[in-house]
Amino acid sequence: MFRTAAVLLLAAAFAHAEEKPKGENPYRECKQGDWIEAKGPNGLVIKHTVVVKTKDEVRIKIEQTVPGVKSEPIEQVVHLNLPYPLPVEPTKGFEYKTTQEKLESGTETLTIGDKKYECEWDKTRHTVVTKFQGMETKFVSTSKVWRCKDVPLSWPVRSETELVGGMKTVMELTGYGRGQ
Repeated sequence: MFRTAAVLLLAAAFAHAEEKPKGENPYRECKQGDWIEAKGPNGLVIKHTVVVKTKDEVRIKIEQTVPGVKSEPIEQVVHLNLPYPLPVEPTKGFEYKTTQEKLESGTETLTIGDKKYECEWDKTRHTVVTKFQGMETKFVSTSKVWRCKDVPLSWPVRSETELVGGMKTVMELTGYGRGQ
């Protein structure tokens, strides 16, 4: 359950990145040592740290914690010569289609803790339709994502996502730093 919730939150946070033109990869500009930390519902804390950067790839250590439980860090490799996120590879018997509809956009200054962030925001509806063994599932969410150019890794300063059934999740930046 913990991993599932974290994956859904990360997917919501990064879904906005899919709107960039093909070939865009927000990790191309990062530096080794860049990091972000964000909090989500139920005490979830996620930290991403760039541990290695070469001209071809970035290795990111991902740490996740919920109150009383810290999962083992995982490492994600992002290939810089490919768009991010990568399209989902087809699997035998499994179909996947995602669409996004931009609903609104604007600018806003957010204050989180004692820090002000000059942000651009977008509100987007995401629809994912999967088909497996003749059964179709449709998942619709709406997210509002605030980004600030000062925050590394193109991580949102804040994201609010409304999931199926009216369930809402909020992720908010708690800290970040720049590497070398």
